[in-house]
Amino acid sequence: KQAGIPFTVFEKNPEVGGSWFENRYPGARDDTSSRGYTHLFCYDYPYEYSYSPRDHNLKYFKWVADAFKIRGDIKFNTEVTAMLWDEMAAKWTLKTQGPDGPDVREFNAVISCVGFLSRPLMPEIEGRESFAGDAFHMAAWPDGVDVKGKRVAVVGSGASGYQTTPVIAETAAHTYLF
Repeated sequence: KQAGIPFTVFEKNPEVGGSWFENRYPGARDDTSSRGYTHLFCYDYPYEYSYSPRDHNLKYFKWVADAFKIRGDIKFNTEVTAMLWDEMAAKWTLKTQGPDGPDVREFNAVISCVGFLSRPLMPEIEGRESFAGDAFHMAAWPDGVDVKGKRVAVVGSGASGYQTTPVIAETAAHTYLF
């Protein structure tokens, strides 16, 4: 923006932050140093934690959008559904779906910032369809879930499982980690 190059950001969510907007599971936080997420032009951003909790990361991304006045360049609630390269025209055609319906635009450059884990994938577990309790992916943690006094199974011990299992265990009757 400072260089005067016009751009458009397509954001599928109603707010900036990507994973930090979407991931709301208990204990969500950086699994690498918070400074690793800092843009070079924001090196002096005042982090409160070395490994920031989710809400602090989201605060940082909102600050970037506001401090550098890029909100007006973001098409919120708009998802890119296809990207097609035209070799002859040397342009990208992007198809999007947003609040006003489908749209098609051409660009001479595209920078993809789609996280490779941005779509939750539920594991195939025999009997999952008939399970009577709550079942959801950590990346799609529903608002208002209360695990107090419940028996909770966490499947997976990657960063999300590592972060949330101790927090869940504080109030659940029993926590199983697979």
